[in-house]
Formats: sequence, structure tokens, C-alpha cells
Amino acid sequence: MAEIDEKYQWLIEQFNQMMIPIVRSSGFAVEKLKEREITVSMPMGPNTNHVGIMYAGSLFTLIEVAGGVLFSATYPAGQYTLITKEISIRYVKPSMSKTYCHLTISKADAEAKIKSVDERSRGNWIIDITAVDENGAEVCRANCKYYALVNKELGKMSL
Repeated sequence: MAEIDEKYQWLIEQFNQMMIPIVRSSGFAVEKLKEREITVSMPMGPNTNHVGIMYAGSLFTLIEVAGGVLFSATYPAGQYTLITKEISIRYVKPSMSKTYCHLTISKADAEAKIKSVDERSRGNWIIDITAVDENGAEVCRANCKYYALVNKELGKMSL
């Protein structure tokens, strides 16, 4: 059963309503959601490629969405819009099982990462993310660069 902090139940509901169809069909799931801490997963099933391992695109999706979920569990709802800018991914070992990303960010690190965004109303939000299989073996790691925008009106993106 998922471990969702009551404070973030709204985020799960919104995520489920707005989920991109390909992410929904992948079986992507939020396993744990607390302030500045998340665990997300993706099953093998629909993500198995032609040689019986997890499809590289599915691993990419797991990592990319994990960063967005962590961002949403870190900063005030509706204050920012996050867009993927660049992701450099290294596939380390084939995954042949359910795969996870567990991410945490300290309050000090979160404040430091968003400072330039707040000062300029836009900027980079960068995080390194690792995915592991169900045995805890690292399957891929990525450097994820997102572009964050301060919303001038709460919840409305300002490009």
C-alpha cells in the first residue's frame, strides 16, 4: 500500500487526473510521498522490451517524472511550473524487475536550488536521479535539468 502523507493526497488526485496517457499505461506509481521525499515505481509488464528487460524509454520516463513529483512535494502548489529541459541518462545494468526511484532533498538544498528561480522568475532546477531494481541494484542514473518558472498568477504558467 502506498505511503502518502495526508498533506499530499491532493497531489496524487491531481496527478491521476492529469497523468499523461503513456505514463498511465506504463504502470507508473507513487509508492511514497512526503514533504521533500518520494518513492516512485514502474513494473516490468507493459515496459518489457523485445529482449525481456525494461525498455530504456520507460526508465527515462520513470526518472523524468520522479523529478517532477519531488519538485511538487518540495515547493508550494501552483507557485511554479516545471518543464524538462535536458536529461543525460546512463544505463548501468538491465532491469528485469519492478524499478524504483527514491528521492529526498534537504530543506537547505531545496532553498538553494530555487533561489535563482525566485530571483529571476525563471531558471534551472537540477537534480541527479538514480533508479534501482527490486533488489536495490542501480540500473540507471541521470542528471536532470528542469526549467522552473514562477507563476505570476497562482497556478498559471507565465512564459
